Amino acid sequence: MKKNALTLLREKTGLTMAETAKFANTPYATWRQWENNTNRIPGIAIAWLNLYASLKSILPTK
Repeated sequence: MKKNALTLLREKTGLTMAETAKFANTPYATWRQWENNTNRIPGIAIAWLNLYASLKSILPTK
């Protein structure tokens, strides 16, 4: 199965699906459906994850 943009972005952040769903305040089952292409991915989810990935790369780590 070809990975969608949401999955590729999540993997770039290093987060699991469960962690990402929790941070996005989205049910895990919904996030899984988006990544499995069984539900349409809302643009805001991709935008949020893209912003998170950008911020993670510039913020200092603990």
